[in-house]
Amino acid sequence: MLAPILFLFYASVVIYRRNPAGWENRTASFVMLLLLALFVVDFAQLIVPHAHVPMLTAALKYPLALLSGGASVCLHAMITRKYHRIPMAAVIAAGLLPAAAYLAQLALHGSAYFIVRVDADGPWTWEEPSRALDAYLLVIVFFSLLNASLAYRAWRRSDARFDRNRFLILIRTDLIFLGTSAATAGIGAFVRLHAFLPSTYTLLPGLAWGLSIGLMMIDADFLPRPIRRYEALFRMSPAPILILDGEARIREANPKAKELFGIGEEGRRVHALESFFTPEDRELFRDMYLPRFPNISWQGKEMAMRGKDGQPISVLLDMEMMAENGVPYGLAIIRDITQRKDIERQTDYLAHHDVLTGLRNRSAFKKALDEALAAKSGATTFDAVLLVDLDRFKLINDTLGHQCGDDVLKIIAARFRECLDEGALLARAGGDEFMILVRGAAEYDEIIRIAEKLQHALESPVLLLGAEYYITASVGISLFPGDGVTADAIIKNSDIAMYHAKSSGGSQYRFFSKELNASIQRMVDMEASLRRAFDENEFYVAYQPQIDIESGATIGAEALVRWNSKEYGIVSPADFIPLAEQTGLILKLGQWVLEEACREAKRWERAGRTSLTISVNVSAKQFKQPDFVDIVKGILHSTGLNPAKLCIEITESVVIDKLMFTLKLLDELAAMGIGISIDDFGTGYSSLSLLRQLPISMIKIDKSFVAEMVEERSVRAVVAAMITMTHHLGITVVAEGIESEQQMAWLREMGCDKGQGYYIDKPLSAERMQARLKETPAITKITS
Repeated sequence: MLAPILFLFYASVVIYRRNPAGWENRTASFVMLLLLALFVVDFAQLIVPHAHVPMLTAALKYPLALLSGGASVCLHAMITRKYHRIPMAAVIAAGLLPAAAYLAQLALHGSAYFIVRVDADGPWTWEEPSRALDAYLLVIVFFSLLNASLAYRAWRRSDARFDRNRFLILIRTDLIFLGTSAATAGIGAFVRLHAFLPSTYTLLPGLAWGLSIGLMMIDADFLPRPIRRYEALFRMSPAPILILDGEARIREANPKAKELFGIGEEGRRVHALESFFTPEDRELFRDMYLPRFPNISWQGKEMAMRGKDGQPISVLLDMEMMAENGVPYGLAIIRDITQRKDIERQTDYLAHHDVLTGLRNRSAFKKALDEALAAKSGATTFDAVLLVDLDRFKLINDTLGHQCGDDVLKIIAARFRECLDEGALLARAGGDEFMILVRGAAEYDEIIRIAEKLQHALESPVLLLGAEYYITASVGISLFPGDGVTADAIIKNSDIAMYHAKSSGGSQYRFFSKELNASIQRMVDMEASLRRAFDENEFYVAYQPQIDIESGATIGAEALVRWNSKEYGIVSPADFIPLAEQTGLILKLGQWVLEEACREAKRWERAGRTSLTISVNVSAKQFKQPDFVDIVKGILHSTGLNPAKLCIEITESVVIDKLMFTLKLLDELAAMGIGISIDDFGTGYSSLSLLRQLPISMIKIDKSFVAEMVEERSVRAVVAAMITMTHHLGITVVAEGIESEQQMAWLREMGCDKGQGYYIDKPLSAERMQARLKETPAITKITS
């Protein structure tokens, strides 16, 4: 339905523009618009509730149909006016009369007078007309017969070949309408006996007529624009052309010049060309033209003028002198280069600005920083660069889509603009990074206040898809020239400071210092040591026991990787796990931990503890490996461990990222009998409703909830709700980080299934874990 609407609109515009002053073109264009409106109303029937369809069709559709029929009669009468004696006023009155009578009856009797009922099939509808409406529809057929009669009469009487061709085209279009109407009526009557037929079907004759006459008018030059031969070049020129006298007054203008400057013919008013120049170029033109006339020759003089709407336009002005009957005059050819200049300005803008946020881009920022460095002297003030990186922004893109991510960046950019002074330069470095250049700060507190303003600007949530999201950012600050003498060095040092703010938990700011630089070097050195750790056998697996909270029985353990470096000693997992993920070593490390844990669990089984399970954390990169399932199968086969004794732990973010891929992998693992656990539950973006889609056997409540639930009643309520709702889904609940008897008591009262933490036991080496299993009976009751 969109295709005819677009075509009719196109035909209306093209026909009108061929000769806006001609009434034939205006009337033909109006007919196209009426047909367009008819299809728009029919399209609206698909959208509005079915209860409103009778009023919509009665009040708009059929009046438009009658008006289009009447307008077509006016068009035919206008084109054939030399071959009949019917006054145009009478034709217009006859064309409007049916529509007016129809609307009067509609006002008196309502839509039910014309529409008997409306049938519906999905969005499609069919309105059954009353006899009254049938009578009006016959009027449209009468209009078509009248049109054909007028065209045929003119064709018979005309001797001009051009006119005969035009009238023949009219006859063909009318026959197309009559033939299509007859075919539509016959086929429709038959089809309606056997199947539902939408009301759009009844518009096919009108569409056929509109398409045929539109194409013929456009392609067959049905309504040509009258142009005298001797004026063809002057009038058809795509460039504005002006003829000027010695006082630079416009004596003649071609249509393009009239269109550009709004020069009319009324009262033969004489315009001075200088009046169309902007004030800046008006004096320049007067000085260049008046003293030198008639010895003037310009090519490509760039100047600024104003169009008929008063808006400035950029032009190239060519001027040559000519003479007629000994009288000199100036011929000015104007080339409008406004669009080209706009493109140049836009290109320059894009070269220095970020398209999404409208802020300066990285190259423009670096240029401004270079200028600041060049201008910096030994003054008492100092300058600073602040690098702002949004924390965990990737989760927004991955979970809500890049469009939401772009919306966040625009919102954050607007907030940063509001909290910065005019003297500060704000730029988007790329991705989720922003850079700010501050000039002339008198003391450190000024920079700190700016960093705190930026943090404060992020405290309000961002509304995305009807939900609130809280965004935080890490800010790195470098001062110059103390922290560097080149733009690259200053930006690099602010990046180092930002990295430390982010690695410290984010949502904070850090100043660059030599100590931070040394810390970065330590990270580089640690990466080298991490790579050597495999060859040096410096990794080992610790096992943190898990118990059944109700009975106190040890039911398994979680495998935790530890690094005992010869160079650094015992390295915290919080330090080397992120480093392993950044360098890609996490894949090799994760596979080794999984294999060691399965091998140890098999030893427990041989020792008679057949009910124990081993839980192994799997990183996002490890889980996304295409052959992850095959790797797990291979390890289970090589170690001989029953798949039911293994539980794979993944985080909420892994579940949400690429959900369909995750579902497939989890289904394959669950089909093998492997348990699936969601680690750190409650800290991410997933919901309990999502768990219904996943083959999850266990969730682990994050230790942050367990730590606060004794003191905070609201946290206890959240934990209790998690346990209750998860149990309703048939999923086991494990509490992490249990460190006191009070926590254990609350969890036991809430019905939590399993637990782990320092209150039960700390992570143990493989040997100490085996010793604990020997000392611990199969069922032990923990008492206060």
